[in-house]
Amino acid sequence: MMVGWIIFAIATVLVLVVRCTDQYGFASGAALLFIYPLMLLAATATGASGSVHAYWIGIAGVVVEFLLIGSMTMLLNPGVDAGSDPCTMLPGGWQLCATPDYSAIALYCGAGLIGALIGYGIGSLLRRHLHKADSV
Repeated sequence: MMVGWIIFAIATVLVLVVRCTDQYGFASGAALLFIYPLMLLAATATGASGSVHAYWIGIAGVVVEFLLIGSMTMLLNPGVDAGSDPCTMLPGGWQLCATPDYSAIALYCGAGLIGALIGYGIGSLLRRHLHKADSV
């Protein structure tokens, strides 16, 4: 299961680097929608092939994805007039908008969750196959 956590850590670092260097959000969105769920699938499948408790990798992946999507949709915008929006002014002209984009959160976290579930299923099948081969 340790290899699954290592794959998860590498995937998370890669997505964080893309998120921190992406100026417009297109690469971050593509990485979170396509690349991260596939790497989460690989991490969960690798972990689940060795342990029943690899679902924690999937849960951690969905939490990381939720936090990254939150950082993209609940933005701190410098110098933007809130008007009647439910945003709070912070010192220095920054605003904290407390209205998350729930559709984006559901889409991206759903993709990660589906990847993790498929990976857990694949890993469980591999674990069962390996245990059958050991008992023969």
